[in-house]
Amino acid sequence: MSFSNEDVAEYYNVAHTQYELGWKLKESHSMHYGYWDETTRSFTEALHNTTVVMAEKGGIKASHRVLDAGCGVGGPAMQIHEMTKAKVTGITITERQVHIATKEAKRRGVSEEVDFHEMDFCATSFEDESFDVVITCESLCYTPDMPTFLKEMRRILKPGGRVVISTYFLTDNPLALNNPIIEKWKETWAMTTIVTDGSFTADAEELGFKIISFEDYTDQIMRSAKRMYRGGLFSYPLFELNNLLHPKMKRFSKINHRSGLYQYRGLKKNLWRHKLVVVEKK
Repeated sequence: MSFSNEDVAEYYNVAHTQYELGWKLKESHSMHYGYWDETTRSFTEALHNTTVVMAEKGGIKASHRVLDAGCGVGGPAMQIHEMTKAKVTGITITERQVHIATKEAKRRGVSEEVDFHEMDFCATSFEDESFDVVITCESLCYTPDMPTFLKEMRRILKPGGRVVISTYFLTDNPLALNNPIIEKWKETWAMTTIVTDGSFTADAEELGFKIISFEDYTDQIMRSAKRMYRGGLFSYPLFELNNLLHPKMKRFSKINHRSGLYQYRGLKKNLWRHKLVVVEKK
């Protein structure tokens, strides 16, 4: 199953209201799982924790130029600048997200240092060796395949530059590959690519990257996964009734509410894990 850039943009446009409600977008400006620890007091704080960890893993400094590949509505890009003073560029294939992120950057007074553009992270218009660090938070699932993404990252990274990746990986469970639960989850979020650790590592090393770290953060996102599951259970009857009453709704409007169920069931069956990976251009 594969989805085009237009499909992904359609998904995010359709799901925007649900993100506004479930992710408190006007407060968090973030759209991922979030990392929880014993000190985390809220979902918004968990979302921000992810950005803190990714910035630290990337070793981001004030002198760096950073790319957020798949930036959503811009929260992590702005947070990284506010933390490190680095210049950050965010790209997304969703025009609406560019508008929202740009407006928020202006409101915060950081639009000179943080900019946003509508662009495919597998085919950017940046010059060679433009960036010191690339971060991509739960966006890698939208690449058509891993080598295509990695080749473009290698092109635009400076020597020794890093890519910091927070995303979903299939386990080595023989039942994970092409599992109906995973395939249904991918369909609800318009995702094309979820690979195993071994597959990613082989592609990265073949294309000139060194694996710096490969860490499992599933425990840190589990509270958010359960939160999505409970939300899916609660809303399921209402959305399914709405599907019956409005059969001509857009496809992602019909199925997005099921994502919370599939992602959690996949975790419980050990089909996927949430991991943080750092690779460095040789």
